[in-house]
Amino acid sequence: MKVALGCGAIVVLLMLGGIIYAFVAPKAQQSPDTANTANTVELAEACSKGYIELQAHGTRSIDSFEVSITSKSSKYLVIKILPGMVFTSTWPATQSMIVVAEKLISLSPKDSVDSVVEAACINMHLSAPWSSDELVFSGATTNEDLLKLVQFPAFQTLGFSLKQFAIWTITDNPPSADDYMGISSGFNPFGTGPSQANMDTIRGLFQSAGIDTAKYYALSGSSA
Repeated sequence: MKVALGCGAIVVLLMLGGIIYAFVAPKAQQSPDTANTANTVELAEACSKGYIELQAHGTRSIDSFEVSITSKSSKYLVIKILPGMVFTSTWPATQSMIVVAEKLISLSPKDSVDSVVEAACINMHLSAPWSSDELVFSGATTNEDLLKLVQFPAFQTLGFSLKQFAIWTITDNPPSADDYMGISSGFNPFGTGPSQANMDTIRGLFQSAGIDTAKYYALSGSSA
């Protein structure tokens, strides 16, 4: 009986040891190049240093596009796509796109990832890029007002339509609120332009961001 109890105790200890090892050992054996120690790299640097291969195309929408990123690195990477980055259409009749919200994309070594990026168009009268339309990464916009706008914290809190109208105010500078292209919604598939309240919001946003409203026709008058 004493032998049986001794063996049972040993079995229990071995089982407990196995359970503890199962939880502890994988963490101890993890590679130092895990997601917790990944190198965070901005998209422009990742491209210029050859860390990644990048392709982009439209999504049949003016509010997003898709990127396909393949890592050429042996390390874990987090690619940071910042507001203000421009992806230029290779087709003259198609809109180019500007990133409007920060995007982080995690990549394992030699991995490939497809991801949708929040964006807006910067050519009001052109067509939205389809999935067959290639977009080429062109770096940050050279328009100082546009960069200031999309990187302003209050801009990030706006709904998409207001973001797009604010961007078109700078890129296309419509003569008045009546000259904006309409943006369709579930309530109005044919699209509507900005309301007076929208224009007042955009004017206030520009003023808070330090953008001179007198340069833009639709904002140059006083609010109603």
